[in-house]
Amino acid sequence: MKKTILVTLTIALVFALTFALALATTACKDEPPTDVPINDRSDTVKIFNGTSTVTVKVMGLTTKEEWNGIANKIAGRLNAVTDPNDRAFFKGVIDNRNVIYIVEANPVGYTNLKMIGDGKTIYIALAAVDTGYVTDGIGGISGNASTTS
Repeated sequence: MKKTILVTLTIALVFALTFALALATTACKDEPPTDVPINDRSDTVKIFNGTSTVTVKVMGLTTKEEWNGIANKIAGRLNAVTDPNDRAFFKGVIDNRNVIYIVEANPVGYTNLKMIGDGKTIYIALAAVDTGYVTDGIGGISGNASTTS
């Protein structure tokens, strides 16, 4: 009788430990560790005190920290616009056009900035995300420009 209870408890304990281990190893699969590069990240970034948003897409491999730095630089450049007329213009374009910044580490056919004439997409080189090209792109897409620089 004691052996049967001991065997039953041992089997139950092994089963419980196996289940707990399986649960622990699969529970964290939604988001990889922040230092693991992921290809082609995309997110919506709030700007102008949260009243507007732009989509930022990064083409290529980036870690979570690199991604945050890129998105924050673009948002920072837009938020740094202090002239009330410029800010109202940028906000109007951004809110009406659903602006998308596509950041490329290795741009092809341009050095800093490219617009394709659709009035919403700004291709920007990774090296230019902390420059005036971020705001220059808004002016370009407002006229549905198709240009490179």
